[in-house]
Amino acid sequence: QKYAKVNIINQRNGYVLEVIKSRSENLKTLDVGCGTGELVHDIARLNIPAVGIDFANEMIKQANEISAESKLESATFVCASVFDYPMEESSYDVISANGFIEYISHEQLDQFITIAAKALRKDGSLVLGSRNRLYNIVSMNQYAIDEINSGNVEKLLKESIQVANMTDLNDLLTVDSAPLENPEKTHQDTGIAVTTRYQFTPSQLAKMLHAKGFEVKELCPIHIHGVTPAFKAAHPPVHHTISNLLSSVTNESKEHRNMIIPNSSSFMIHARKI
Repeated sequence: QKYAKVNIINQRNGYVLEVIKSRSENLKTLDVGCGTGELVHDIARLNIPAVGIDFANEMIKQANEISAESKLESATFVCASVFDYPMEESSYDVISANGFIEYISHEQLDQFITIAAKALRKDGSLVLGSRNRLYNIVSMNQYAIDEINSGNVEKLLKESIQVANMTDLNDLLTVDSAPLENPEKTHQDTGIAVTTRYQFTPSQLAKMLHAKGFEVKELCPIHIHGVTPAFKAAHPPVHHTISNLLSSVTNESKEHRNMIIPNSSSFMIHARKI
């Protein structure tokens, strides 16, 4: 029997599209770190002008080729860094960044949120994908040991309990958050060929966003784990089946999303510019 694998890119892109469809107005969107442009193409298919930005020239070339083949005139791609890209103030309704903030420094993240706040219109949506630090404490591997050694397990566990039971996301601002990861931190087996991919908790990001004039509207679990990473490695089909089942349940019952955040290796955070 062939099992459907967990498609993290589809889950993340699907959530951004969900946010876009929930909004009353979408005159223009921006996807940061767009890669070959799958999300931008999907937005353009909704007849919404969509810009994708990535500093990898080869990715932008592929994205443009797909746009031309599919005649997606609403899609535009730019090869640049978001930190150098000139953006008009209040020019976008939605800015998304998937698989981006884990690769930039804490200072750059602060700068990026500032850029997004200026570029978004009032009530504009910022949608970020993040690796989930809360997941470390249930991973039963080196990540959990590292958190024990850092002395942050109790704060992470308390936040996990709070998030799982949270009905008002403004309560994220009152959580006693663990300190941000040490910038020199290296991670064992990040899944790709880099030694550091920064992780955040929902409360850490909520506080950063709040400081720049955003209010968190929603969290969405990405890549839910019903088993440990070691069991997943030993029995991939079991993991994929459980993960996809849990994901479909939370897509249908959005009110249950927060409950499963501590068991997700990533999450999306949607914040509105106040």
